[in-house]
Amino acid sequence: QLTIQRQKRILHEEIVRRRNTEEMLYQSRALLSSVLNTSSDGIAVLQTVREPQTGEIKDFRCVVVNPVMARAFSRNHDDLAGKLVLRKFLSRFNPSLFDRFVSIVETGKSLDEDIYFPLGESSWYHFVAVKLGDGFAITVRDITKRKKIELELQSANRQLQLMANLDGLTQIPNRRYFDSYLTEEWQRHLITSQPLTLILLDVDFFKAYNDYYGHQKGDDCLIKVAQSLTQIVKQDGDFVARFGGEEFALILSNTEIEEG
Repeated sequence: QLTIQRQKRILHEEIVRRRNTEEMLYQSRALLSSVLNTSSDGIAVLQTVREPQTGEIKDFRCVVVNPVMARAFSRNHDDLAGKLVLRKFLSRFNPSLFDRFVSIVETGKSLDEDIYFPLGESSWYHFVAVKLGDGFAITVRDITKRKKIELELQSANRQLQLMANLDGLTQIPNRRYFDSYLTEEWQRHLITSQPLTLILLDVDFFKAYNDYYGHQKGDDCLIKVAQSLTQIVKQDGDFVARFGGEEFALILSNTEIEEG
């Protein structure tokens, strides 16, 4: 009787442990399902499907796909479970991305970068993919709005940089850009041992011209001089800048003084 009672107690304790484990598992699944279903990011887990003879990865089978990711496939997330859709889907937009997913599985090296992937109204996504068993887990975030702002800022910065390096009147490089360019060319030509010619020039009697005809005519004169000098230089690497006032500078790359 004591043995039977002890076995009953052990069995009862085991039943309680299993119930607790099942409850924890249920809660974990519910939490995971809640995270997947409410996440604004696309989330998926995919398992490799290999060729039986060679072991080569031919596609990936969907194991877990949340609603956001399913919308990208234009399918219901329940319908995608167990389906082979990745290779066919990527072939329409970015076939090379499939090989990168294969590389994640084969090498274990994760993917974490912004990728251009036109899909509906969105075109930029941040991909994070990591190896998971014989497959990978992936999170995809739509960053189209952020990327658009970044590209606009980059364009604005390029314009500001261009404006900072150009003379406001003649629209050719200014003295600041000239100093920087000359330093770079000097260092480069020291390494290559090629000739570098520098020409400094100014407009004769410009002050008298400016005083007689007025500053507007003087400005027009400087603009025409700058345009003429720009048309003269033909070789790649040749450079024209406004040195200051009515002074201009030319840098002629790989040019002897006789050629200049």
